[in-house]
Amino acid sequence: MKVENDNFYILTLAEIAKELNRRGMRNANILLSVGLPLTRFGAEKLDYRHYAH
Repeated sequence: MKVENDNFYILTLAEIAKELNRRGMRNANILLSVGLPLTRFGAEKLDYRHYAH
C-alpha cells in the first residue's frame, strides 16, 4: 500500500462525487489511472484500458 491510511482514497471519492454532481450526473463508469505517470498515460491509454478490463 502506497499510503498509510485511506484518506487519499476517501478524498478521491468525494471529488469524483462533486464533479459528477456539478455535471448533473448520477451514474458513471470511472476509470482511475492511479499510479501511472501523467506523461505516459496519454501514450499508453488504450493499452491501459485493455489491461483494466
